[in-house]
Amino acid sequence: MDKTKLYIKMCDKTTKLQEYYFTRRDDNFSLLPSYVFSRRNDILTVSIEIWTPKLLKEILGNKYDALVVNTEYDNDKMVDLPETDKLAIDSHTWLPMQDQLQEMLDLPKSSVHAQQLFEKMIQFMTDDDGTMNTYASNFTTPEQLWLALLMKEKYNEVWDFDEADWVEK
Repeated sequence: MDKTKLYIKMCDKTTKLQEYYFTRRDDNFSLLPSYVFSRRNDILTVSIEIWTPKLLKEILGNKYDALVVNTEYDNDKMVDLPETDKLAIDSHTWLPMQDQLQEMLDLPKSSVHAQQLFEKMIQFMTDDDGTMNTYASNFTTPEQLWLALLMKEKYNEVWDFDEADWVEK
């Protein structure tokens, strides 16, 4: 799982993906558990958001359908219980894992699914002469590459390293 500053920034700036994840809660429980970057309690951490079973939700008095388990510190701020969807959206950034990004490319499921994924990535990373393009060579993790590919394919946006933001291509 990519926890680099660049990936967190890239995810934070993907308003379309953040809206997809946080505004369609009922549809997206299949995405849980998911990693989130938390800005609550004055501690910046990468945590795991998990679905809250109904009984646990009642015991905790949690109004939100998920709880956030901190994976970086073992202290009294280990579990975060956002009281509302708005608080969760405002204080967390979804960090999609590689398989979640690949799933969002909406390729048809078949026996050649993995091959299709790799072919898309090869096309994204290489120029016509087969050499690695400059844009792709700037990314340092698979998650960064898959996010960049997804944003280009679905939203026609590319990451501008100078502006530290997504721009329309």
